[in-house]
Amino acid sequence: MATWRVIVVFGSAMMLASVAAYATPDPCFDFDCEDSVCEFDASCSTELNPNTVWKIFWDFGDDNTNLGWTVAPTHEYGPICYPGVKLELLLWSGGKVTVSCLISTDNPACPGPPLSASGRCD
Repeated sequence: MATWRVIVVFGSAMMLASVAAYATPDPCFDFDCEDSVCEFDASCSTELNPNTVWKIFWDFGDDNTNLGWTVAPTHEYGPICYPGVKLELLLWSGGKVTVSCLISTDNPACPGPPLSASGRCD
C-alpha cells in the first residue's frame, strides 16, 4: 500500500490530506480434488483485502457459483470430469481481475489421462 499526499482546495481554504492507494490484486487459487470433492483456496492472491476487493466470485464450471467473501470454498461435483473453474475478484473501483483453469475432479469414471487433481491456478 502506498500513501499519497494531496492538496484539497475548498474555495480559498487549502488542506493537506493523505490518501491510501492500494495495488490491484493479482488473483490465484490452489485446488485439491479427491473423488469429485474439491477444496479451493484463493489466499495466494495478492492484495486480497476488503479495502480493495468488494466481493469474491467463484464459478465452479458446473453451473454453480459462490459470491461473497469465501476465500476457501469446498465444492462437490456431479458427473463432470474437467470443469473450467474461474475466480473473479470484484473491486471497489468497479473493475475485476480474473483467473481460470481447467482442473480434474478426480472422478474415477473419467476417461483418459487426467489433468492434475491438485495444483495452483495463476
